[in-house]
Amino acid sequence: MKRTYRKNIFRTIRHSLSRFLAIFAIVALGVGFLAGLLVSPSDMRLSADTYYDDTHLYDLRVVSTLGLTDEDLEAVEAVEGVEAVMPVFDMDLVMLAEDGDTLTTRMHSLPEDTSEDNPAYLTRPVLLEGRMPEQAGECVVVLTKSLGTEKQWVGSTLTVDPDAELEDQMEQEFTVVGTVRSSAFVSMEQEHTTAGSGTLELMAYTVPESFTMDYYTGFYFSVEGAAALNQEYEDTVGVVSTALEDLGVDRAQLRYEELVGDAEAELDEARQEYEEGKAEAEQELADAKQELEDGEAQIAENEQTLADAKVELDNGQAELDSNRTTFYNEIYSARQEIQNG
Repeated sequence: MKRTYRKNIFRTIRHSLSRFLAIFAIVALGVGFLAGLLVSPSDMRLSADTYYDDTHLYDLRVVSTLGLTDEDLEAVEAVEGVEAVMPVFDMDLVMLAEDGDTLTTRMHSLPEDTSEDNPAYLTRPVLLEGRMPEQAGECVVVLTKSLGTEKQWVGSTLTVDPDAELEDQMEQEFTVVGTVRSSAFVSMEQEHTTAGSGTLELMAYTVPESFTMDYYTGFYFSVEGAAALNQEYEDTVGVVSTALEDLGVDRAQLRYEELVGDAEAELDEARQEYEEGKAEAEQELADAKQELEDGEAQIAENEQTLADAKVELDNGQAELDSNRTTFYNEIYSARQEIQNG
């Protein structure tokens, strides 16, 4: 029975070989696609994990609308599970290119120490062309699949839109010295922002000296042991994230009180200066008024003296005229007596 069954099978295949090969190819193709679909997610995760580990992508990021201080940095560094912290300055703004384009830009700062053995150097850009920035006013442009690839950036100049009025916060002109790729920007979609057009059109890195702010805008964290984890990654990072959120509530209140206290101190100082200036001005006004009154009194006295002097002068003139007349009469009389005698 088995031998006959096999003969029937081979006979069927031989008489419909083309159909058999087509079905075989379809099944093989389906198995290949299925195997590829099953393997692709793990391969993509492995590739992404390797890329993120090689570039030391941050695990957590802390931002604050009131700014972050050195005291905040010390507080978050003391949180259990935090391996390294990189304080940064970043800003969304509008920049003007040499060709006249208006670019909504996000400018990030690099750490002061960019050496390979610095554990706090997180999300390290990969240099593609040129060099990394070394001094204030230099930057590198981040290239992605959808942004930055249409221009020759190295050597060009970017100028901060003067209407933004950011002179007291950062440099106003940047020279592009290189191009990089960053593991922080891998999405094909453009990020949204409140600056410019509302959609980011350019990302760039510069040195901290390009910013003149007295506070940080963000902290980037790496969590102890997170780089070697797979399934447990989110749980491990989640513990640190919860601790940072709890700490953020307290630090935010302290920062608010600090800013309010500083503002009130400035207000009190300004009020005191105002009161002192007001008192000084009122005293100067009173002194000027007294001087005016004294001047008016002196003028009145001088006018009276002048009037008295005029009266005395008039009396003296009248007396002089009278004496002159008497003198001439006496001379005349004397001459008559001489002639008569």
